[in-house]
Amino acid sequence: MNSTVVYLPFSTAVAVRAVTNASFTQQVVLDPETGKQITWSGSGEADHQIGSTILTTPGSGRSPRGFMVTVTVNTEIQGKWAPSSVAQGNCGVMYYQATLVVSEDYVDQDWNDSVVFFTWWVPPSLRRVEDFALTPKSAG
Repeated sequence: MNSTVVYLPFSTAVAVRAVTNASFTQQVVLDPETGKQITWSGSGEADHQIGSTILTTPGSGRSPRGFMVTVTVNTEIQGKWAPSSVAQGNCGVMYYQATLVVSEDYVDQDWNDSVVFFTWWVPPSLRRVEDFALTPKSAG
């Protein structure tokens, strides 16, 4: 399967970046549930960047899971696009979140031929001042 759906948080600016680690030309297609389709292509090693953008997601969408973006990856072989395999995973460190889509073009099974990064920051919720009021410790 050369496509996967990424669910992004609503009302959020999401940085999107695609890189390649392959000598074969890679094609990354981002198809958001609303808005224009984005297509990037290129080749190169060592996380060679082929595209970047900021997606500002709307306040709601078709799915309660989040704003849907379909990611499709193809590889150019003998002048024709062939589907690559894709997989995705998520990571969060404190308030910084990331979803990555990785691909394999069936040559060396390294699963880094195209990598699409979706990253965003989720601020901590607002807290009431009373929650931080100092209370005296009891003596004892």
